Amino acid sequence: MLDTNWQELYKAALFELNPNKVVTRIDAARQAIAQRESRADITELEHRKLADASSILRTLSRVASSSDRAA
Repeated sequence: MLDTNWQELYKAALFELNPNKVVTRIDAARQAIAQRESRADITELEHRKLADASSILRTLSRVASSSDRAA
């Protein structure tokens, strides 16, 4: 997996407009982030970026699930 793959998947989740696809995009980004975090060669800066991205994806997931219930 490319080191930047998590970033591409993260961006795809953030900018997904189709509510039927957003959960799938979030899951893919979370998986890629977890795989990247498991590597020993990440810098402190990248570790912070991964943590920030994970936090934002959790929030996006909550918003998406509350939107599903409201619909």
